[in-house]
Amino acid sequence: MGRSEAIGVWKYIGRLKDNWDKQIILLLVEIPQDYQYEFYTRFYEKVNCDNKQIIVLDLTGHDRIKDGYVFTLAPGKSLPSILFPLDGPGLPEWCRSRGCMIIMLVRRMDREDKLLLKRQDENCRPPTLQPCNIPTERVDLLSTPAERQQQSRLLDPRLDKNLTRHSKCYRPHHLFREMPHLFDDISAQFSSGDEEGLEEGELLQ
Repeated sequence: MGRSEAIGVWKYIGRLKDNWDKQIILLLVEIPQDYQYEFYTRFYEKVNCDNKQIIVLDLTGHDRIKDGYVFTLAPGKSLPSILFPLDGPGLPEWCRSRGCMIIMLVRRMDREDKLLLKRQDENCRPPTLQPCNIPTERVDLLSTPAERQQQSRLLDPRLDKNLTRHSKCYRPHHLFREMPHLFDDISAQFSSGDEEGLEEGELLQ
């Protein structure tokens, strides 16, 4: 785990806006109400001590994750404009009165993701989805083909019509399934006190 200048990180994130091979995932760290509260508070203060720098996570063991960062937001402060538009609900109400900590991951998109975006661009009807990917809702067989296609898009959470290049519809539980040890590794780095400085150029490697 290390630190990098915040301005360099946000410039790097800005370069990914038109990059179809990467996606930005934002995960809000909820404030624990049990014995982990002291641990959370200690790490929050560690991240929040210098708003000109951002914590850089070492996730080299996870091939699907290119980069990982941790940053904090003061009470009532919004996300950096470079992260908009969001594909999701945004910050919850409690962030207006309390500071929050956010994990930002840069995920490498796989072949299935790229094909999905290609279908989205070409306005093609998506292929039949596995039952585990869509809610169990009835499709009206008397509707027109265009209506059935639109309904199929609404049923598939990956085909949200607000999909953008910068922030693809991607649920946190998919991360647990795809990389079950990811959050264990992040937690281990939270508890470690070792830090190393990084230069802006290292972000692009």
